[in-house]
Amino acid sequence: MKPGLKFSIVLLLLFSSAALKAQNTAQSFKTVKYEEKIFDNPDYKLYVVGSFSRADILKVRLRVFNKSKNIIYIKPEEMRFVVNGKTIAGKGRTIVVQPDGDEARLIDVEGDMDMRCDKFEIVLNGVYKIDPKAAEVVKAETTEVDGSSATPVTASTLFKCNTTVALSNKEKSFAKYSCVYTGDKIGVIEPGNTVAVMSSGTKNYNSYPRNELFALEKGDPQTITIEFRKLNGAGNLTDGYKVEWNNVFKVGKTEAYDVNRATIAMDLVKSDK
Repeated sequence: MKPGLKFSIVLLLLFSSAALKAQNTAQSFKTVKYEEKIFDNPDYKLYVVGSFSRADILKVRLRVFNKSKNIIYIKPEEMRFVVNGKTIAGKGRTIVVQPDGDEARLIDVEGDMDMRCDKFEIVLNGVYKIDPKAAEVVKAETTEVDGSSATPVTASTLFKCNTTVALSNKEKSFAKYSCVYTGDKIGVIEPGNTVAVMSSGTKNYNSYPRNELFALEKGDPQTITIEFRKLNGAGNLTDGYKVEWNNVFKVGKTEAYDVNRATIAMDLVKSDK
């Protein structure tokens, strides 16, 4: 092969490679999609999955599995994302993961540049645990449920719960409350700990099927539900009953997990032109 021809072929290959690379950069796609990453901690497993970016925004999807008896508490605004050399805070509602439960959430990452990128770095600040057993119990006074009415609930000056709905029949009685926490730590509510004292004096334990724990910051509203079913020989639910709120309202504290980070690359196959 002549030297000139060989040189021309090398140049052609170089230009072709450069052109192919240019076609596959993030800015050449309308929607850039990213690979999955997994963070595995003894207390939780966190998946970064289904993340994508467009020119105006990067959206990062988290799915968190809680392997512990603690509440996993994640604040997206404390997370950091490094996109095209710039560090940006996440945006989104606090993620509260029940003991042995799971939650999924999209986090918004907004910047003043084209958010499409070949890769980005995620820094997992803002991942905490709250131990409900170590939280300080706040005493609440006994209340009443009578047919279609229920008295409000207060626990010290820290929790106030106003009744939103109450209903009783022969088989089941329930009441819903809108609660607000006014303290400076983390308010924890365990409505499953409530007990109804029936007209006969017999205790009837909460039967609401979702035995959830709620974690609240100051001013956060939260709806809770209590439910009691017919208990043979204990009297009718329609006669009304008293509600004991023992160990329902607590004040807890957050304990931060170690900060993890990872680089997440674009997925060329899944990205859309």
